[in-house]
Amino acid sequence: DKGTLGREIMTENIHYEKLTWTEINEAVKENKIILLPIGSIEDHARHLPLDTDSFIVTEVCKRVATFFRGQVLVMPTVVYGYHPYRMDFPGGITISWEVFTKLLEEITLCLAHHGFKKILLINGHGSNHPLVQIAARRVMLEYPDVQCAMLSLWEIEEFQDAFREVRESEYPGGASHAGEVETSIYLALASQNVKMAEATKDISFPKSKYFYTDLASEKSPKTSTPVKMMEWWSTLSKTGAIGDPTKATKEKGIKLLNAMVEGLRKIIIDFKDRPVREIEDKHVHKVDAPSFYRYPKKQIQHPIKIVYISPEMESSDVYKIPVEFMYKAIADAKKANIEINISCKSSPSHDYKHQIQSIERFIQLGIDALIIHPADLKPLKPIIQQAIESGVYVVLVNLLKTEEYADLNITSYIGFDNYISGQLSAYATVDYLGGPGSLGRNKTESPSVDLYLD
Repeated sequence: DKGTLGREIMTENIHYEKLTWTEINEAVKENKIILLPIGSIEDHARHLPLDTDSFIVTEVCKRVATFFRGQVLVMPTVVYGYHPYRMDFPGGITISWEVFTKLLEEITLCLAHHGFKKILLINGHGSNHPLVQIAARRVMLEYPDVQCAMLSLWEIEEFQDAFREVRESEYPGGASHAGEVETSIYLALASQNVKMAEATKDISFPKSKYFYTDLASEKSPKTSTPVKMMEWWSTLSKTGAIGDPTKATKEKGIKLLNAMVEGLRKIIIDFKDRPVREIEDKHVHKVDAPSFYRYPKKQIQHPIKIVYISPEMESSDVYKIPVEFMYKAIADAKKANIEINISCKSSPSHDYKHQIQSIERFIQLGIDALIIHPADLKPLKPIIQQAIESGVYVVLVNLLKTEEYADLNITSYIGFDNYISGQLSAYATVDYLGGPGSLGRNKTESPSVDLYLD
């Protein structure tokens, strides 16, 4: 119905945060799709509230979720976005691009960790777009069996078609920010919060054939290839708007909102049925981790803090040798003007529980690297993984087979084969004694040279 909002908002079974942990498990079993609305808090001229982007994207997601009878869950909206260029107008809350991207990545990584396989990020703010796209790609690097996609509301084809039918503002520029589109949709959703008496046309930015902005894409002799450049907002707008909100009506808003919902509904249906394909690595060598970046390492500052956790060192000279080598390495590092602090921690009776406690404490202390001789790798894996995800470089030292630690994205592994090391020790002993000779009284052996020389 073009005259009314498409559906009543039914909140039952669509809000992620209203579920219990047991219901989350059921949602995973049922392969439910996750929608994450993403907006901003920023000025929208004199007539619209700061929450315009967040409010609209949230309402679109809630409405489309009701079509799927509980098979689509809507996450709490990420209301803070990226817009530092707008801080010459009061009210905006901008998040640095690094923090914003990392926030989205960590939210979606949590969803993937819990078992959700289909995650759709829905963006409602222009400058968020490239950062949301990066975050979605990062999740799929970490979880190749998860599909994480994104789109911005104005890209929906049904919306574009509907707006062309009702548009009255000039192109380009009449529907960029707080203009005909956003004002119409806000009027349809909550007209009591729109100050139409304050709405004024503002298309004062310097337009050219290549430098222009508009939510709609149209063929026009006035425009050609759009070149992206974001200048400080006060150099583009006098009021905070770029557009003509005076052309906005509630009736237009209803039509545009319904078109967005319908277009997103079709996208979700297609997304739901999209198959996940196996990665086929084309390298000639074995690549253990499908992710190129995996867990990005933190920036290390001097002094570099390294911890070595080994078995009880007092009872055996074997475990003292690596410590001696590390102190020699520290001396070499200092010659190269690299400052290193190293701590050696032994665990009584080679106890993995004590090692877990030690690693937890060292993560909290912000160490840069962990070298560990695991007492028992299997129960230690969760805390080692936590260290890796915290940006700690991890080196394992042990008698391990590759498959035992293949699921950990460690920095390096140092190990040896007992049988081969025994052979080498024997060869070294024979060499030290000057070659083959008497092995006990009245017994002489004459092995070939190949047996004891490497």
